[in-house]
Amino acid sequence: MSQNPETLTMALNALKKQRYFYGLHEEDLNNILSICSVKMSPKDSVLFNEGDASYGMFILLQGSMSINNRKQGKIHDLSPGEIFGEMGAIGKIKRTASAVADTDCIVLHINHMQFTKILNEYPKVGQKVMTNICESLVKRVTELTAKQ
Repeated sequence: MSQNPETLTMALNALKKQRYFYGLHEEDLNNILSICSVKMSPKDSVLFNEGDASYGMFILLQGSMSINNRKQGKIHDLSPGEIFGEMGAIGKIKRTASAVADTDCIVLHINHMQFTKILNEYPKVGQKVMTNICESLVKRVTELTAKQ
């Protein structure tokens, strides 16, 4: 990832705060950051649509976005530092919702194939990240089923 120093700092700080990356050393975070790309998403633009192929996950660095689906409409408002589309980092599945920029946004994209490559090259990092992702998803499913 080659960006200006301010964006690099913002991206590294976002990774440090993500539950998926808890317990990783700064060197490991920098390895993950090296495979990321920064995307600009202007106000009212669609980052991805429900039903699109999924090729990775995102972290909102700046701005605000909405997550919407056809059945429920708006299901979540994202603020800076939040991760979304994470199922796309685990496997290539179709998007279950759309992401729309409510303001001009900057997002960090973590590509599925590159992410998998990093996790395979660094097995201890891979084990820690996958454990964190699984724990987070179990918590989210538990919370969602409790609401129903």
